[in-house]
Amino acid sequence: MAVSTLISTGLSGLQTNRLALDVVGHNVANELTPGYSWQDATRVTSMYQNLGSGYVGTGVQVQTVVRAFDGFLNQQSLRSAAIAKREDARSTQMQRLETSFPLGASNLGAAAEGFLNSMTDVANSPADPSARQVAMSSLQEFGNRLASVNDQFTALQDGITEQVKNSLTQVNTLASQLARVNQTIMAAPNPSQTPNDLLDQRDQLVRQINDMVKVSTVYDTRGAVSLFVGSGQSLVTPDSSREMTLGRDPYDPSRVQVGIINGGVRQTIPSDYLGGGSLAGLLSFQDKDLMTARAQVGQVAAVFAKAVNTQQALGVDANGQPGKDLVLGVDNAPVALPSRFNTAAGTTVAVKITDAYQLQPTDYRVATSTTAGQYEVTRLSDGSRQTLTAAAGKLTFEGLEVTVGGTAPNAGDSFLVQAASRIPGQVRTPSLNGSLLAAAAPITVATDNANLGTLALTGVQSSGTAAAAVWTFSTTGATTPGAQGRFTSSTGGSADWVPGQPVKVGNVIVQFDGVPENNDKINLAPTAAGQVNNANAQAFVDLRTANVLGRDATGQGGVSISDGYARALSRVGSQAAQAKTSAQVSASTARSAETARTNFSGVNMDEEAAKLLTFQQSYQASAKVLQVAQNVMDTLLSLTSP
Repeated sequence: MAVSTLISTGLSGLQTNRLALDVVGHNVANELTPGYSWQDATRVTSMYQNLGSGYVGTGVQVQTVVRAFDGFLNQQSLRSAAIAKREDARSTQMQRLETSFPLGASNLGAAAEGFLNSMTDVANSPADPSARQVAMSSLQEFGNRLASVNDQFTALQDGITEQVKNSLTQVNTLASQLARVNQTIMAAPNPSQTPNDLLDQRDQLVRQINDMVKVSTVYDTRGAVSLFVGSGQSLVTPDSSREMTLGRDPYDPSRVQVGIINGGVRQTIPSDYLGGGSLAGLLSFQDKDLMTARAQVGQVAAVFAKAVNTQQALGVDANGQPGKDLVLGVDNAPVALPSRFNTAAGTTVAVKITDAYQLQPTDYRVATSTTAGQYEVTRLSDGSRQTLTAAAGKLTFEGLEVTVGGTAPNAGDSFLVQAASRIPGQVRTPSLNGSLLAAAAPITVATDNANLGTLALTGVQSSGTAAAAVWTFSTTGATTPGAQGRFTSSTGGSADWVPGQPVKVGNVIVQFDGVPENNDKINLAPTAAGQVNNANAQAFVDLRTANVLGRDATGQGGVSISDGYARALSRVGSQAAQAKTSAQVSASTARSAETARTNFSGVNMDEEAAKLLTFQQSYQASAKVLQVAQNVMDTLLSLTSP
């Protein structure tokens, strides 16, 4: 072998091991760099020489520097990370929402119960002004707590809007950076070699974007990546990026959506299509959890308002005047918001609550059918649908009446009907004097002093005012099975008396104990100002157990107001716990997937330390080969010297 060959072999070993040491040093230096993949110098034997007596190698050379990358592990990590970020974002918001439904005496349900309980003291002492004022203060506390809950809902929505806006800014910044990295990758001077550090930057940017919005990736042969979001909208191409934008809900401008600009046209991406990332979690909470929570609180407030106002209207206050509404704002709360994509101009839609007891905790989408006069009504809480035909332009469903007027809507035009969800922000309980509490029934009843029986009055109810009258009992004339006589009113009307049951004549119901004798009388007279009468106050107390919330179309079913609020509280608590568990499980899955990826791609310091020693020894051995070659050269030169 020529000395020159030995020298070149030694030099190749020096150069190769020096480069290998450079790569190891690079690995060690970047051990903690986010997204860095360990690199390795791939060696190949240099071209051999044919010396006649055999083939002799000429050393070694570095073929390329590769990075540790596994596409399958990378995709698994991206998918699980997107889900984990979505669940974490929703869980965080659910924990905040749960604070709007505190346990114990500080919640909205306790305030409603507190007012009805305070009416017990009014019923016991209807002439006591302090008992009346305490009841009024309890009612005002209900309004204050409802306003506080609504403020918390508004703060949650504002927070979501701000977070979505900030996330989109970050996504657009990262997408722009990724597009520039793509361009740099494609402009690499040696396309046969991979720019490893650029590819790491590329993948790290993809991971950061994926944390906020789930992406699908497509890699080209040059190493540039294209990103797609939603239902296939392009976010990044090999040489450019699109802008994701904040938009408003087509019906409700207080809620936000995301979209993407493509060719100067904004394409909305429904939140259900985002699939993963923190944006998907935020928008899912906004569109489902927060909306339902608002509607459930609104349902409780609407039913409470109707029950209180209806009972108030059936009585008279301390001034002898018919009771006036104590809870205001419910009638003005419902709205129908047209979609901004509607094609018919001049269509008007009005909404009113016809029966708050049938009101459901949901918003509705009302869409015009291709059949004239037909509409498809969709519950947004569960997606259930029903097709209704308008009668004189009116649709009636679940305690609501929707009136369509003005220009007839075109097929496909739609409206968002908000009833229960709007109530928390509209209801108020003004500060009123206790004398305005209608604790008395409009009719005062008393047994006649000349009665011979044991008749004792225990209560009276009236659905309105009534004239003075005398009810006279007769032991004959009854037709109802089990009846032992009949009461006849001096103003007309009569009713049989069955022991243990109240007697109703006209709009007046009288309850009593004991047994009347023939010709015993009950005297009825309009309640005058200052008269002591607790009949209506007792009816307020009875509302505590009345099943008035969530009745069906027949007026059946339903639960009490306190049970209705407890159901809402339970739902939010249960969903918050489920969201927390889902976030923990998905985070664990994401950690496992990321660990698998980093175990494959990350730097192992023990291995790198071993490589440093190995390459150092190889470098020193190659230097020794050069030293030997130098000695051989010196010997040859000395032999040829004169």
